[in-house]
Amino acid sequence: MLVAQNLSKSFGTKQVLREVSFVIPSGAIFGLLGPNGSGKTTTVRLLNGLLTPSNGSATIDNLLVQPQNPELRRLCGVMTESANLYDDLTGMDNLSFFAQLFSLPQAADRCRELLATFELEHAARQPVRQYSTGMRKRLMLARALLHQPKMLFLDEPTSGLDPESALEVNTMIMRLAREEGVTILLCTHQLKYAEGICSHYGFLDQGVIQAAGTWEDLLHQAGTPRYLELRGVNITHRHLEETLDRRWRIPIADDTAAAETLTQLIQQGAEVYEARQTTLSLEDLYFHIISNKKTATP
Repeated sequence: MLVAQNLSKSFGTKQVLREVSFVIPSGAIFGLLGPNGSGKTTTVRLLNGLLTPSNGSATIDNLLVQPQNPELRRLCGVMTESANLYDDLTGMDNLSFFAQLFSLPQAADRCRELLATFELEHAARQPVRQYSTGMRKRLMLARALLHQPKMLFLDEPTSGLDPESALEVNTMIMRLAREEGVTILLCTHQLKYAEGICSHYGFLDQGVIQAAGTWEDLLHQAGTPRYLELRGVNITHRHLEETLDRRWRIPIADDTAAAETLTQLIQQGAEVYEARQTTLSLEDLYFHIISNKKTATP
């Protein structure tokens, strides 16, 4: 769905992005991860045609990303952390206003549909200034989806939300990808949050993509160990290791190896009470890759 190739951006003498490249498959939730100031917002602005790259290019659904391209506007939806709503307008009026900008047919029906989807029907006639933070976030997401975009850009979509509201927003985001096939690029510096929602990742640090791909891709790039950890008796294997909490673990390459190893152990008479795969968390993996890249840089 999205292909970024060698995107670079400078503001005067300051280079913010350096040859950023990554691919997002259709229907994926791609987490663009990095600390504040790493270049995430600049990347999103380039991909939305709000900025012109100093070098490189990007395509979305085979459409070349260019500034002020109306086709790109129809293709993409955007929910940024700073873009806000009109507080003095009701929820319904906010959606109706933006629906008119897109010249949507049957705009009122679409607005009502989204208010129902995001459980805001009861507040449709209330001024937005009376909305809670969670309600505002859901209305902002509804606004981004008015024109049924194929590509959705989200910037810190759960910032400022309580755990219950964050869960509601996350559930809606995952449903969009899994049930409606919307491709999502999600910017965040909260690595634990991204681990629970994203299918693909890009590690951005100081304007450079340090690694990108699926979880399996990142583990392979990092060369980090992965284990099948077991609790049971009569477990024997040539590479068996005992853990500190009196469990057993066996190095494995991937999911297929885990299934084959477990089947083999049971056929050999092992009684397995519990089995799980263990490796680095996304946060550990991020810092492992970033630190190794910095060490390797001359």
